[in-house]
Amino acid sequence: MKQYSEITVEYGGLESWSGPATWGQSAIWAPIAWYAPDDHYFNLDRVLTLGSGLTPVDLSAVLRDAVTRHPALRTAFTPQPDGSLRQILHGSGTVRVRHFPAERGEAEAAARSLLAAERRESFDLAAGPPLRVIAVGSADLIYAVGLVVSHLVTDGGGVDILIDDLRKLAAYRRRDPSRLPPKPEGRSPREQAEYEAGPAAQRRGAAALGQWRALLDDAPTRLLPQAPAEADATDAPDRWREAWLDGPAVDLASRWLADRWHRSPGAVVLAAFVAGLTAFTGQDPVALKVILGNRVSAAQRSAVGNFAQDGLICLRSAGLQLVDLAAQADAALLAAARHGHYDPAAMRDAVAEVGKERGDALELTSYFNDFRPPAAAPDEQQVRGLEPAPVRWGEAWAKQDWLMFLKVWPEGGSSYARLLADTRRLPCEQAEVLLSGIQDLLLSEVKETLVPSAA
Repeated sequence: MKQYSEITVEYGGLESWSGPATWGQSAIWAPIAWYAPDDHYFNLDRVLTLGSGLTPVDLSAVLRDAVTRHPALRTAFTPQPDGSLRQILHGSGTVRVRHFPAERGEAEAAARSLLAAERRESFDLAAGPPLRVIAVGSADLIYAVGLVVSHLVTDGGGVDILIDDLRKLAAYRRRDPSRLPPKPEGRSPREQAEYEAGPAAQRRGAAALGQWRALLDDAPTRLLPQAPAEADATDAPDRWREAWLDGPAVDLASRWLADRWHRSPGAVVLAAFVAGLTAFTGQDPVALKVILGNRVSAAQRSAVGNFAQDGLICLRSAGLQLVDLAAQADAALLAAARHGHYDPAAMRDAVAEVGKERGDALELTSYFNDFRPPAAAPDEQQVRGLEPAPVRWGEAWAKQDWLMFLKVWPEGGSSYARLLADTRRLPCEQAEVLLSGIQDLLLSEVKETLVPSAA
């Protein structure tokens, strides 16, 4: 094991407060509590490179400024007897930084390697702080900083805001330690909780409940048949598995079609997924969840905090061409985004109420998300020779809280379709058929749009 020294960053004299968790915090708390003690799945990490370096003293000052500017980083959480969550803002505390030795040219790679182990460690969320920091460099200069943050504290967008602010704080510290860069103006978790208790957010939450209720009345009870009791109880380390298409066909085909149909690429893939599920399961409509960032206002876009919640879509595909289903998918995604901010406890009650009315609980554990950044549509040459990508099998898990999850995931300059599935409910061979069928449908649509090349 590598030896390290420790840097202690103390802060004090700041605001203390205790109050209800925000809707975003409560939303992510449910799966964190379900996965415990293996809730490290939800930890987020980033590496900040520091160019010419920063002294340990200056790094301590930068981190102290960051904790002061972003109250989320000094927030702890306590579950309540009624199942709700309470956040506790500490006005004083300590951040301990482990300082590992490395040469300047090796610092970033070393930080990334160290973070892989750090991310696998769960946080004591009741004690806080929900932040771990490593520093990599010489005794005099630190060239890379690695952060691990609990998802209960912030979502991915918030971590990016934090890293950007740390970069600015470091730059100001080098140039003029007496000055600080402008502070991001996003709401603190306390301000967000107070906003959500107010009339504007309450109206928004009520509208979301109404929109979900209309969709729930139409949603199937479950997409796939229940597994036999003896199989469902099996504790297999590879029960949940990830199949992925080892090639860019879905990415390029969906962006090509989206450009011609004036739709979003995500809506095109979603339409193909819904059509494939209906053909595969016989269910029509299909109900799926999407994960929404909810960073729609200036107060949310610049905040270190957690705003992500689930949205709901419910689509019928019978009798529709893919181009028409993609139009409906685009509208459904937009409606989900408009109605993705709500009190999770109230929404759980609404879903349970629909289940009682039907005499069977609704299984809403199938997801779709397109994680691709915006990109230009491919040209005709890129799609004319597209070949279907083979299915490869990736990670496996013993425990997950979803049935299936189709995601389009950017990696290494391209993007790949991945289907994560409970193999007790969707066996591997069936998952391959479903995933390949989505790809084949998109490639078939592309072929229909292409003018035959000259002989």
